[in-house]
Amino acid sequence: MRITARAKQQTRQRLLRTGARLFRKRGFAETTTREIADAAGIANGTLFNYFPTKESLALSLFAEALAAAEADHASRSAPASPEEDLYAYIMAGLHRLEPYRHFVGEVFTTVMSPFARAGACPEAEEMRRTHLERVLEILRAHRAVEATSDDRDLLVRLHLYWTVYLGVVAFWSRDESPDHTDTLVVLDQSLRLFLGSLPCCSPDSSLHREEVSRD
Repeated sequence: MRITARAKQQTRQRLLRTGARLFRKRGFAETTTREIADAAGIANGTLFNYFPTKESLALSLFAEALAAAEADHASRSAPASPEEDLYAYIMAGLHRLEPYRHFVGEVFTTVMSPFARAGACPEAEEMRRTHLERVLEILRAHRAVEATSDDRDLLVRLHLYWTVYLGVVAFWSRDESPDHTDTLVVLDQSLRLFLGSLPCCSPDSSLHREEVSRD
């Protein structure tokens, strides 16, 4: 019997919902693909037709959340500064990832770590690429980087940003302060350090002077 596209989508969503529930209940490391398949009512081998690895399933959950965050951020009026814009963008993502906060760290440690083998997880590479492309759009919109920046220089800047971002996510995933107020402080200070490293946002730059005059 031929399986319809709608039935495939329903099975995929059932696997995502089941995986999220088990990851929250048992932890990412302790949950097996067989347990997810059994709880979703499908054969274990069938799960791999949808998600080749457990990490792939988790990252699909994150990707859906971050896509919603992209829409949230796009619907806002444009902030006046690159710092405010990046702050709003990252916070929109953390807000959407909140249901998965207690296992985000486990997944990111495996597939987003600087020591993770390049290309080992295509979903992780795609998530990183999508995020950095949006960050670059934000920086260019605020003239925080030049539209014709040297590729090598830009690669270094984005690598620095990604390191800062992963540090913020790691802190947030373990932050038990009321309303994650400690994370807000860490994010604010981290963005100041990152943007301060950009030539266009240094204390001697014209952009920096314009922002100071507006304040």
